[in-house]
Amino acid sequence: MISRLDHVDCAFVGGTKNITAVLDKLVEKGARSIIVNAVRIETVVRVIEHMKKLGIYDETVHIIASKSEELTGETMFKPENPVYIMCAKRKE
Repeated sequence: MISRLDHVDCAFVGGTKNITAVLDKLVEKGARSIIVNAVRIETVVRVIEHMKKLGIYDETVHIIASKSEELTGETMFKPENPVYIMCAKRKE
């Protein structure tokens, strides 16, 4: 899909299959801002390293959320899997 576009301004990437090729193509298409979400630490490391190689890495945010759940008539919070959000910005 990316290859059919002439220019990309911003991109939100939720899947990480072929992520380095996707990042390369987004940079080639001029994306000024790229956000990648991941749950596996190996993917996080691979994305950060590739963004740094491309000179676009900005920051990573680690998000942890919990959902309320009933426990013996009271409320507890059950944690969900953490999500990592890697942010890239084109340096001008």
